[in-house]
Amino acid sequence: MSPSESADGVYQLSWTASGPVRIEESTQADFASVRVVYAGRDRATTLTGRRDGRYHYRARALASSGALAVGGAISAPVSVQVSHHPLSRALLFFGVGGFVFVATVGLIVVGDRRLAQERCDDRG
Repeated sequence: MSPSESADGVYQLSWTASGPVRIEESTQADFASVRVVYAGRDRATTLTGRRDGRYHYRARALASSGALAVGGAISAPVSVQVSHHPLSRALLFFGVGGFVFVATVGLIVVGDRRLAQERCDDRG
């Protein structure tokens, strides 16, 4: 499975198992407490909305009925570190985007007025 880090709490896990699997998530490396985040035959799933922290994942083989396979394989665990961008960076990007938007609208308005003035001058 993959990846190893995320800056926005959104990432995709992928695996190579050919049969159905159950993907388990835990905030504990020993998987003492798990949450099932996917069960089925696909080979990837996208996870969203994760807060800052380290998340551990493993895949477990499922029987065709959807129950855990008896003696089913358990993958080696993988970890994902989620560290969101700081708020200051997000606000900076927002400010830069706002400036670019206002500048673009301003250029369009000025250009339109100049074009209208040129048309008026050509008629007169």
